[in-house]
Amino acid sequence: METTATFLPKSVQKQCQAHLVPCKIRYTGQTDELEEQFIMDKQVISPLHENRNVTYIRGRKVIGEQVVFDDRTTYIMSTREDDSGNLLIEPTYKVTEIFNYEREGNEERLTDEISKFIECRELDSLIHEG
Repeated sequence: METTATFLPKSVQKQCQAHLVPCKIRYTGQTDELEEQFIMDKQVISPLHENRNVTYIRGRKVIGEQVVFDDRTTYIMSTREDDSGNLLIEPTYKVTEIFNYEREGNEERLTDEISKFIECRELDSLIHEG
């Protein structure tokens, strides 16, 4: 039996920020655990942190930088199967901002990851825009 994957386009009203954090949670799905513990209220302007966001997750300092894709819109997708076992994919949230974080003392890795995001975006443009 052959199954297919089908994208179901729909208008998305819900918006969110995406925060990529360096931790092993061993869980994929929604959580409200970080709502009170993940307060992004500080943008540090110092030579050490180069206008990056600084916050704490479970008492550990993390330093983040916004990933900017001005010419693209990002969505969080959900999947489900229909009665025939076919995969249905639909957007559920529009992502307004993406932030990538690393542990304090590991800022070099953050810089490397941001450059890889940029490189991936450039490759995507070459492939899909000709």
